[in-house]
Amino acid sequence: MRILALALLAFVSVSGDARAWGDTGHKVVCEIAFRLVQADTRAAIRKLIRSDQEFDTFTDSCVYPD
Repeated sequence: MRILALALLAFVSVSGDARAWGDTGHKVVCEIAFRLVQADTRAAIRKLIRSDQEFDTFTDSCVYPD
């Protein structure tokens, strides 16, 4: 049992930050997706973002936690 606890402690202490792509990576992927959608879908997204109080662009909204 002690060995398992020490192994778990060692694992947790060496684990880094799990942000994966970070904000920049998410924004880049989101911008690419936004550019690839159909024009009417893009217009609907813009309309939704205009009505949102928190975000100015669709790309900014992509970093909101899931």
